Amino acid sequence: MAGPLSVAQMESLGRLYTAADLFIGDDAQAMPGRDWAELLQSRRLGYDGEVVAKAVDLTVEQVLPALPPEDIGGSVNALEVAEADMRKLLANPDLSVKPRDEWPEKLSKARMRISDSEWAILGPELVRRGLCKTLKAAELIMHNGKALLSGAFGVGKGKWITSAKTGKLVEVLRLIINLVPSNELQIPITGDVDTLPHFGQWLGLELLRDELLVWSSEDISCAFYVFGLPNAWLPWFALGKPLPGTMVGHSDDELRYLAVSVVPMGWLSAVGVCQAFLRRLVTLTRPLGGGLPVDREVRKDRALPVNKYQRVLEFHQEYIDNWDSGEVTKRGTKAATTAQWQGDVQRGYEQWGVPRAADKSTHGAMGQTLGAIIDGDRGWIGVSTDRALELAEANLYLLRQPVSGRKDLAMVAGRWGFASQFR
Repeated sequence: MAGPLSVAQMESLGRLYTAADLFIGDDAQAMPGRDWAELLQSRRLGYDGEVVAKAVDLTVEQVLPALPPEDIGGSVNALEVAEADMRKLLANPDLSVKPRDEWPEKLSKARMRISDSEWAILGPELVRRGLCKTLKAAELIMHNGKALLSGAFGVGKGKWITSAKTGKLVEVLRLIINLVPSNELQIPITGDVDTLPHFGQWLGLELLRDELLVWSSEDISCAFYVFGLPNAWLPWFALGKPLPGTMVGHSDDELRYLAVSVVPMGWLSAVGVCQAFLRRLVTLTRPLGGGLPVDREVRKDRALPVNKYQRVLEFHQEYIDNWDSGEVTKRGTKAATTAQWQGDVQRGYEQWGVPRAADKSTHGAMGQTLGAIIDGDRGWIGVSTDRALELAEANLYLLRQPVSGRKDLAMVAGRWGFASQFR
């Protein structure tokens, strides 16, 4: 019906614009211009219908940018960080291994997805950077005449570099250890996995008109590579391509198997163990750690840390390698608590030699963590601008298709599921 908009229609239109503005965030940014056909092709559906990245072959030039510097790998002794119960489990792998009569008759197999020539370069580099140590064949775990050996593959990080060999863009790869053969023989070390916070808990935050939220964040660089495990774990993390001893620091040519000596990405206990390490670093009494009060922690298995008026005014949370803190304060006043906590956490990391990602260190009314953006001035939390634009572009791609496949729909629906946490 032609004619000017009514007051109600103008109000509705204004609210739609406001909602879109909040969802997108920074209107100066543009859509990423990704090739969604290629991106969707690079993903697959798991047995449970979840979209997962495809495992790809490893190459040295794609893996090296994702590895830590030489002095980082295994630089923190896991036994020194762990609390008493965790320390016992890490010191003795037998406590987390199923009885032999519960093992399968045949060990599962895991493939090393890397060529011999590439492994001859990458393998020694992993040893040099402190991520692997070596074992002789006699030191491997044997079961019904077969050695327990794991594999390795790559998963894209979403970062791209120009290949020195081809001149084309190639994706940086995260090194994943295929520990299926070993994992199926173990009982998970749950560690602190039950404390992992979730976005829904932020709904307990509320701001009055004269208040704002100040947010602080810190991120550990290469968190899984930092913590060195006891040598007793080496036989459980041995890899399937042996190399001559002279290539990996020995004086003889006897074949040596590389074994991961840090927390492997692919280990069934990795998340619970690393979550325990992070919480330990943050809460240990100063100067050994941050000394943060445990009763101010937001965690999945506890009620929110409210004051006597049932308000959350200051808190901290830990998520594997991310530390975040928030403080509700009056406008125009300094957020003293979260600033103090952030300094304490930084000094705790320095005490242990834990590397921080300086570019992810933030403090102020604007923050970003775990794919979420925090606007403490407006009292709003949502998906980051990058994620919002990517989601919008993905929807446009689907709308242009005559028929969308199950995988395509599952992938975009999963992204909407993430965004919907911030309703």
